[in-house]
Amino acid sequence: MLKVEAYRELYSYGLSGLASIVAVLFFGFTLLFSIPASAGVNHPYHIRTDYATIHYSDPAAIENFAALLDKGNVRPRFAGSTGSTVDRIVFRVRNLLGIHTPGFHINIYLLESRQVLEKIYAEMGLGDKAPVAFYSRSTGSVFISLDAVNDGILAHEVAHAVINSHYNPPLPSRMQEILARFVDKNLWVE
Repeated sequence: MLKVEAYRELYSYGLSGLASIVAVLFFGFTLLFSIPASAGVNHPYHIRTDYATIHYSDPAAIENFAALLDKGNVRPRFAGSTGSTVDRIVFRVRNLLGIHTPGFHINIYLLESRQVLEKIYAEMGLGDKAPVAFYSRSTGSVFISLDAVNDGILAHEVAHAVINSHYNPPLPSRMQEILARFVDKNLWVE
């Protein structure tokens, strides 16, 4: 009788374990297929930082990414790797907003042109006319065109990601936009 009870107990753990595995697989596939194929397939290169995974398709583009973030600034603000540059921006955004969600991490897709960005924007059903960069709440990703990127634009989109990581349900879009513009304007104000 004791053996039968032990088998029943193991069997019940097996089912709940199986149910957990099915749930994890379902969530994983949902996450995997929620990003458009054009965003992932054409971006075989990745840099993982403390706060972000940067996806890009051309090694030459990433070499100048920090310089692109700095364009238009009177004196250079960044020294070091692309990853540390992005982490510094994310750190500033989080401090400006006062939002420090534990485990915060986003995907940033560097797109080679505005046309590629508009294609992804349309594939996501967000419309025909895309901005130079956007944050997708459904994928938890920032999509940004390399032909228009600077530190303010990236900070603006990261602000949307930080805000959405903290508030559930999300803040109204007008309120998010006000906060993101605040970040953009005050990114380097001491």
